Amino acid sequence: MPDSKSELLAPYPGPWDERAAAHLLNRVAFGAPVDRVEALMKETPDSALKRFLYFESVADNWQKPEWAEPPKEDFIPPFLMTQDEKKQKQREQGQHARELQTWWLHRMAQTTRPLQEKLALFWHGHFATSLDKVKAPYMMWMQNETLRRNASGNFRTMVMEISRDPAMIQWLDNDSNRKEKPNENYARELMELFTLGEGHYTENDIKESARAFTGWGLQKRQQQYQFTPKQHDSGDKIFMGKTGPWDGGDIVNIIFDQPQCARFIVTKLWNYFAYENPEPEVLDGLSEILRKNNYELKPLLWKMLSCRAFYSDRSVRTQIKSPVQLVVGSYQVLQQEVPQAEGFSRLLINILRLMGQEPFRPPNVKGWDGGLTWVTTSSLLLRYNFADFLVHGVPPQSAIGNVKAGKGKKKPVDPAQLERIRRNAKTLPLVSLYDPAAMASSEQVVKSLGRILWNAQPDAESFAQFTKFLDSNDAGEMVAFQPSNPNAEQKVRDLIHLMMSTPQYQLC
Repeated sequence: MPDSKSELLAPYPGPWDERAAAHLLNRVAFGAPVDRVEALMKETPDSALKRFLYFESVADNWQKPEWAEPPKEDFIPPFLMTQDEKKQKQREQGQHARELQTWWLHRMAQTTRPLQEKLALFWHGHFATSLDKVKAPYMMWMQNETLRRNASGNFRTMVMEISRDPAMIQWLDNDSNRKEKPNENYARELMELFTLGEGHYTENDIKESARAFTGWGLQKRQQQYQFTPKQHDSGDKIFMGKTGPWDGGDIVNIIFDQPQCARFIVTKLWNYFAYENPEPEVLDGLSEILRKNNYELKPLLWKMLSCRAFYSDRSVRTQIKSPVQLVVGSYQVLQQEVPQAEGFSRLLINILRLMGQEPFRPPNVKGWDGGLTWVTTSSLLLRYNFADFLVHGVPPQSAIGNVKAGKGKKKPVDPAQLERIRRNAKTLPLVSLYDPAAMASSEQVVKSLGRILWNAQPDAESFAQFTKFLDSNDAGEMVAFQPSNPNAEQKVRDLIHLMMSTPQYQLC
């Protein structure tokens, strides 16, 4: 670690070892499987980062959902529907919403462009928009594609596109923002949550910005952006000290002239990829890079992910895994595929919701707070139960059938669904993790699992506890562990569950 804070943004000098390679993988992807760590160590840090960051050069053939198309010509407005047609439409939207959630979950787990998906998840929390109000899965899918397409592109361009995004327009009521009666919702959140942060604008700026965004609405039949000139206020506005007949695009450009805009988004990105409460020198240097590059994100991300501070003790293994990272990363680390069956997919979405991070349903316009808020008494227990599900095939009962059934209500556990999932659930196959023929003692097993699950060797105290666990029988007697013993597999699974229930596994 350098002596001077001015060196925090200097290039990381090494070593490029297992610790550093696993750290990069954990932050630019969702997990650090040991085989991918070993492969990464054979590259140089720059070549590894280049492949992650310039992901456009990597093939990506992921298919969109079958229903992700503009509404058909025979679209019927809700106010013309019968009650039966409305119920059918609601069932269809509910099914498509669940499919959209599991579609993205599988994409995150199987992507060839992990940093693109990690960034899409960040932007989803930043431009937080929810199915609960938007309703239309097609519009939410379009927004997800916008975030993915601009994930590491130009931040200004992304904000411009989000300002015309149908899901965002409906989410923040800009479809009701008219000349006669401006709606201030989008104008306020554009500055407070998306670009500047609270305290860096005035109430008058909000009012004038709202006037500028009048007429930026929806063509609801096609679920796409539509500008309505007669609803737009074309008069002069005074925004951040500048006067003119501004429209929404002008407002965005004036915002991006403020130095605070760069500092605001740099802070959020650094918190997401490195650690919270960064040093002022880090923010100053990164903000300057972003402004000098006209808000292009790739130069900023390159500096962030290649500097000394990113690889410092403040950063490595200090971040609580988000629920999505925990779920997706656990499947990857254990060399397992995310189940495709609808029952299991719905179970995983329920688990994520109960842990506090359900895709396409952030809690409010602020998105997810992250950090320590990921861990509560109930969510921590569910994290341990999720590990039990992966290892022993025991699904968390609280997540089965526990889906929304109307405002503020939950459906009761469905015994048939519970039994069906239990019957089809499988214990973790150890063949890809554990070769008894290559193990001669409990010490070797613990060392091997330490690399797989923690990307590190357990400390002395943990090492002693884990080897003692393997070397003791059900009666508590000490019996030397025999990896080739037929009963050893269950013991190893129990140890994996135990190691996944430690603070070390909950951090990345």
